[in-house]
Amino acid sequence: MGWNGVQDAHRTRFGQKREGRLLRWYVRPLGLWCAGVVQCVRLGADRQVMEAPAAIDLGARGGVLSPREVWRLTRPVVWLLPLVYALVGLGWSIASRLGDPAQPLVDVWMLRRVVDDVRLVVGLVLMGVVLVAVGWRRLWVVPLLLFQFGDVARSLETVLIGGAPWSMLGDDLLTVSGPLYRLGWLGGPVLLVVVSIPAFVLLRRRRVGIGHEPFGLGEVAGVGVALVLVGMVTYLAITLAPFNTQLLPLVFKLAPLVVFGAAVGTARGWWPWAHLTVGVLMLHAHVWGPVEFWPVITAALLAGLWPLFARWVDTSMRHPLAMLIGLNVLNLADAVFTRLAVSAGLATELNPLLNGSTGLTVKVLVVAAASVLIYRVRPKLVIWPTLAFVGVTLWHLIGMVLNA
Repeated sequence: MGWNGVQDAHRTRFGQKREGRLLRWYVRPLGLWCAGVVQCVRLGADRQVMEAPAAIDLGARGGVLSPREVWRLTRPVVWLLPLVYALVGLGWSIASRLGDPAQPLVDVWMLRRVVDDVRLVVGLVLMGVVLVAVGWRRLWVVPLLLFQFGDVARSLETVLIGGAPWSMLGDDLLTVSGPLYRLGWLGGPVLLVVVSIPAFVLLRRRRVGIGHEPFGLGEVAGVGVALVLVGMVTYLAITLAPFNTQLLPLVFKLAPLVVFGAAVGTARGWWPWAHLTVGVLMLHAHVWGPVEFWPVITAALLAGLWPLFARWVDTSMRHPLAMLIGLNVLNLADAVFTRLAVSAGLATELNPLLNGSTGLTVKVLVVAAASVLIYRVRPKLVIWPTLAFVGVTLWHLIGMVLNA
């Protein structure tokens, strides 16, 4: 190796040593320091995320909001709106009496009318707010629309069959009582917008909804049982009415309450007080006499019981033998009630196969044999004839109440 080669080798080893010192003394500590800074920043961000629920609005959480949280998220709109509506109604009522010196400016009847109008507004506001609180981000509009436009079938019948002018349809669907009556056909839409303001406020502050699972057989059966109960209570009230009460208008009036009760269900914190409160608040808009109090008050409550019925149906489908026994017990009760009603002259047996002394015995044996066959082939299907006999038994009980 020549002199130039020695110099090159020495220069190469010296350069490697110097580069090693630079890497060990400067570059590596600088990289470790940068990595530490980045890790500290990430830990701080994670700590802020973990502590965020204490500072974030409760409306951003999922799940059913409690009444206290709803009150906190919607105030002052939720109480200021009915107050302003009451003041406007009172002011317009007083202004309408200024030109008539024979009437006092304020009397008991005027105050009662204002209170009834405000009670209706509070009921509609409560329906929308509660539905948003339990997680319905779109369905909450349906009861409000049913309340305002639920009489469209009856109004169309009056116009098309009764020969009434088409303006009557607009009067029935778009006008409302209270201070907004002076707006004419704009009163109904304005009322819907007004009562929807608290629900919109809560919907804006509640950014996370609840995922509702699709219905199964148990849920469908539970809703069916709840609707049957609502229908039977309605029929009982109409039958007991001291005057002729039409079924169809009352059914239309009960539709928003039934939808509200079924949508809320047995949500924790809202059932049953919200269902009963909405029913009481809506009495002014639905009731013609004291007998109709019961279907209006209990419609939302009975419709909200469907989750309990659904759980009962699911449990029963897992125990078909118990359902088989219950089915035959209800069948025997149907035969006994029918025999008592026919013997007392309160009912007539229309089925020719069951007339005679042995007709009901044959019926009990045939139903027992058929139920055992269903139990052996498809055990889970026993629940459906059982539900049918539950409805028949309730019908017998309603007949006993009416005859008493």
